[in-house]
Amino acid sequence: GMGLPVPVGFPSREQSLARYQELLGRSLVNFAFHEVFAAVRATIMMMRIGTMMIEAGLLPADAAMPVTNPASLQLAEVLGLQSTSEQSAWITGNR
Repeated sequence: GMGLPVPVGFPSREQSLARYQELLGRSLVNFAFHEVFAAVRATIMMMRIGTMMIEAGLLPADAAMPVTNPASLQLAEVLGLQSTSEQSAWITGNR
């Protein structure tokens, strides 16, 4: 969700899922649901953090962080939706 390249040596998503299934000893069931659910939860938390930071005066009132953050961009990607922005707002760099 942050647009950074995967570090050298890290397995791909497909390799990670294959290894997880191998260790689990069975196929993953409803993985897409769990992936979307995790992305929704993370997005909700980031929205709340961004809103709290605005309310505390740590971010400007028009800050994009509650809506455009790494979690919301990841959620859009998981759902196959066009994200509202290519650039995510994050806690660091906004101080």
